[in-house]
Amino acid sequence: LQFLYFIEHCMMSSCITLLNDDQRKQLWNYEYAGSDASLLLRVYKPILEWTVERVPLTMSPNLITLMGFIAVNSAAAVSMVYSSGFELELQSWVLLFSGVMIWLYQMLDNLDGKQARRTQSSSAFGELFDHGVDTYAATSASICFMAALRLGVTSNSILIPFLVYFPFFCATWEQFHVGRMDLGIINGAMEGIFSLVLVHLFLSYDSSVIHASAMGYKCTTLLVFMGIVLCTLCVLSNAMVVLKKAGLSGLKELIPLMIMFGCTIIATYDDPAVDIGIIFLNGLVFGHLGTVLTLNHLTRVPYPPCFFVLLPHFLLSLNRLTILLGCVTVISQPVLVWISISVVAVHTIVYKAILITDITTTLSINFLSLTERQKNNILGTSGSNCERSTSPA
Repeated sequence: LQFLYFIEHCMMSSCITLLNDDQRKQLWNYEYAGSDASLLLRVYKPILEWTVERVPLTMSPNLITLMGFIAVNSAAAVSMVYSSGFELELQSWVLLFSGVMIWLYQMLDNLDGKQARRTQSSSAFGELFDHGVDTYAATSASICFMAALRLGVTSNSILIPFLVYFPFFCATWEQFHVGRMDLGIINGAMEGIFSLVLVHLFLSYDSSVIHASAMGYKCTTLLVFMGIVLCTLCVLSNAMVVLKKAGLSGLKELIPLMIMFGCTIIATYDDPAVDIGIIFLNGLVFGHLGTVLTLNHLTRVPYPPCFFVLLPHFLLSLNRLTILLGCVTVISQPVLVWISISVVAVHTIVYKAILITDITTTLSINFLSLTERQKNNILGTSGSNCERSTSPA
């Protein structure tokens, strides 16, 4: 924690900004609007209420969000290492560990909002950080799924994360246009993630189901098909709302994601040795696209094309087309993939650091800790409540 606070101090010392005065004003005036009708959330609610009361009042909600992000990434890292590129069958303890970590991520993802309201520290930055973390966690969850089902790294399996990307992005896309996020009684944030938890827990008990068949199809194939159907239904639901609100012009925000999807298909087409790095590259780029869309929703500005972070995808597609045409390439596809990852990773770190510094400075808040003013307000309110509760009626 001391290291994180040191990083926060260094970031707060930066003078570089990304936002203009109008965007800063929108951040100050922003108020979250939305609802979650999830059936599972009704079961979670008493657990979350009990847990949040045991969280220190001075703990920042953003720190809880970060802890959840660390949990889901630890699950992805362990799953990827022990599956050796999604090829080997995971040991029971790995599946159990991943299932627990994904569940912990989901719990903390719901807990941070309750802590923010409890500490009166809700802000536009809290929503941006929470949604931004979720965009990157989408790739981590996909990695866990691919490792658990031993899907390997092929031109088909490499598209599995898009079954998460499209519903997630389209939910934010709808929020961008209508100004609020309303989640249904069955949604990806709750039931979707919990289904992934159940898959891991079940496989940790009996992993032989991976090889089983039903209706003439492998169980893994049926699970992926169900994912495709659910993804399609979610996207269509969001699209109908946006088209009703903004017409065909509302589709332009989907262009960057569609470009990434199309370029991924071209870059891996008929490739017998697809590089696993494509997954990491897509995760970094999707994280940027989702974060920018949320930021533009918060600041009420048009969504930019984001062509810079998509440049590696254009180059990879061009390089693959050159190979398919039998021409000599200057650089091999795997090398280009990892160069692209390096460039996008540096861009992501720099952009996020500047953005976090800019917003926290604008709102006069800290990144991973509460300000002294917030702490004093919390402790003052807590003391007043205690006095009222012990005073005679």
